[in-house]
Amino acid sequence: PNEALKEQGRGISTDRRFSMGNILVVVQVALSLILVVAAGLFMRTFSSLANLDLGFERDPVLIVNVNAQRVAMEPADRAAFYERLREAAANVPGVASVSASAVTPVGGSTWQFLVEIPDGPQLSERERVAHVNLISPDFFRTLGTRVIAGRDLSPQDRSGSPDVVIVNEAFAKKFFNGANPVGKTIRQPPFPGRAGSTHEVVGYVEDAVYRSVRQVIPPTMYFPVAQNPEPPSSISLSVRAAGGSPALLIKPLAAAIGGVNSDLPITFRPLAEQVNASLIQERVVALLSGFFGGLALLLAGLGLYGVT
Repeated sequence: PNEALKEQGRGISTDRRFSMGNILVVVQVALSLILVVAAGLFMRTFSSLANLDLGFERDPVLIVNVNAQRVAMEPADRAAFYERLREAAANVPGVASVSASAVTPVGGSTWQFLVEIPDGPQLSERERVAHVNLISPDFFRTLGTRVIAGRDLSPQDRSGSPDVVIVNEAFAKKFFNGANPVGKTIRQPPFPGRAGSTHEVVGYVEDAVYRSVRQVIPPTMYFPVAQNPEPPSSISLSVRAAGGSPALLIKPLAAAIGGVNSDLPITFRPLAEQVNASLIQERVVALLSGFFGGLALLLAGLGLYGVT
């Protein structure tokens, strides 16, 4: 009887040990699967952002940032100076088109103005805020953004001519109920240091990412740089390469811009690199979660093999 009781005790202890091991393996596998699913979600988010339709073409475009603060000139003369820079860059061999703008896509900067729409929807002051960009002719052709209706800006849209503006789809949806806004009127109310102005909508373009690929595309207005009484002290030239990598245009563009003014601080960055840099956080999270999720699944597999 004594020996029989000992054998029974060893059997109960062994069964209890195996039962606890099974529970631990189940918990380990469940946690591993949770990590793998989370990693898959992070990777899908990154993939969705990386393959998002941005509303512009990033691969053939080079961004040239020009700081004109060191150039002694009146603010009213900056528009003409920026136009000379644009023409100099456009004459470089291998350049398909060049445009100037105060804001570049996914550049991290934001301009916002209040807007009034005669006979438009009744909105609060906060809801009447729209994003703004100052651009030169050929901006949409350079970036590959489609003009849905109306026209692009032209050299005739300058100081002294009727004030014009181009709006995107999000703007038309919010302020014109999605109707074609070409021919409509937009008014900017006065604010300290600036009188109010009225602008005719001459163009209607597709939506394009403004500041970040993570944000919903905002209602955006595009005004001519040449019609702004005080253009900004810095400008960005978007240069579209006729073929090949746009980085090959850096040296000839630096020489052409230096021929206009050799004291200008300029920096170059491919637009594709600028967009990819904005996704660094999502890329790192996706890679780390994928690595640790796979590692956890491997350890769970080894633990399951060891128990069974």
